[in-house]
Amino acid sequence: MGIITLIQGCFISGIYFGFYCEPYLQRLYWTMIVVLGSLTATILLSSKFQDQKWRGFRVAVFVCTGLSAFAPITHALFLYGLKRSMNVGLPYYLTEGAMIAFAAFIYEVRNSHAV
Repeated sequence: MGIITLIQGCFISGIYFGFYCEPYLQRLYWTMIVVLGSLTATILLSSKFQDQKWRGFRVAVFVCTGLSAFAPITHALFLYGLKRSMNVGLPYYLTEGAMIAFAAFIYEVRNSHAV
């Protein structure tokens, strides 16, 4: 749950600065991440999905929520170009995404050997 909260928090601040002059796009992408984060949290906390056979599904849902960040990043690149996107923190968000993906990979590998 903590990582989902982290993703949502970073996503929201990135959207705020990335689309500073575009309140409609801010609300659109904020709504997207809140809905995806809430669905992910519901799946992660649901007793139905706690069984070992659902572990891969849980990781996939988690990773897909993180990958949803590419929608606003790609949109910003088309709207503002690479230079402005770099100035508002694109390298940091890409690094964060890579770290989260790596953590999910480690989680999956570590837990798959424990079975």
